[in-house]
Amino acid sequence: MTHLFKCFSFLLFFVIETAVVKANTIDKLKTDKDVFDLLINMKAFGSSDAIEVVPSDMLLKRLDCNDVAINWKVKSWEKVDFNHDKLTDLIVTVKDNNRSLFIFAVIDKGKGGLKCLELSNNRGSYCQLVKPITVDGIQMIAYYSKRFRMINQQLELNETEQTDTLIYLFGGFVEYNRKPLDYNIKSISIKVTDSIGVTNQGKVFYSPGLRRMFRDTLEMNLAIDSSHNTYVSDVPLNKLNNRKALINYINIKKMKTSYSVLWTDDAEANLIVEFADGTKKRIRDYGMIGSFGLTRLYLTLLDLKNSLTWKLARK
Repeated sequence: MTHLFKCFSFLLFFVIETAVVKANTIDKLKTDKDVFDLLINMKAFGSSDAIEVVPSDMLLKRLDCNDVAINWKVKSWEKVDFNHDKLTDLIVTVKDNNRSLFIFAVIDKGKGGLKCLELSNNRGSYCQLVKPITVDGIQMIAYYSKRFRMINQQLELNETEQTDTLIYLFGGFVEYNRKPLDYNIKSISIKVTDSIGVTNQGKVFYSPGLRRMFRDTLEMNLAIDSSHNTYVSDVPLNKLNNRKALINYINIKKMKTSYSVLWTDDAEANLIVEFADGTKKRIRDYGMIGSFGLTRLYLTLLDLKNSLTWKLARK
């Protein structure tokens, strides 16, 4: 199934951020059309005539979630402050021309503009819904869905109902964890199409996949040389610590070793986290949605490719 939206795509690793739309714009939203126009102004979609902000009464009829949507009093969109910065954010459900439902959050970054994130992780499902909640005095989201997943190479034949409590941290939404662990991390590496490795000293190595090498070489203003396809850079300490903190927050050692969606033609992440005691945690994630926390980790690691200055690594 082709993903219609540009707001957040696991194939493109793309998050819409714009300063064109003024801060506090969300406060002025009053109708479904207002919300739709905001998303269009953010250029969040590949096509404007194929999507719709679903009215709440219609949404309740479309959702195949037993009575959960009714009991939760789910709405098509709600205003909420996810990151407690006294600016109004937005959670919204939209429908595409295939009648599939997708969920997005729009974060008001003040002078930094708006950021749009997709929360849907069950492509084509008629049962995925969200409700703003407060836990431990903190604004969060309850995310409910029915899903089939391949876990550790085994197909779960029974449809699973799952509720995740999500908190806005590390620039996105992750599962809430009251007791993060404190691992001593030696290195981190991820391979999708590209490969990125990060050492404990902040040295980063980037190897583009073959189909990306020519384009990335041009973007970096480097001479094209097929014998030098690894680049090197240094990540600032605060960015390195942020990624380590995320690994600790999601309790990486307790994650499963393999995740897989049931559809095809999707991206696969292969993650390796090495610890100071010599042990390693390996995760293979076809679809890259094993958990919200894992997805956020993949994106923060892959974002290094665009946020750092690179030079060719010497062999």
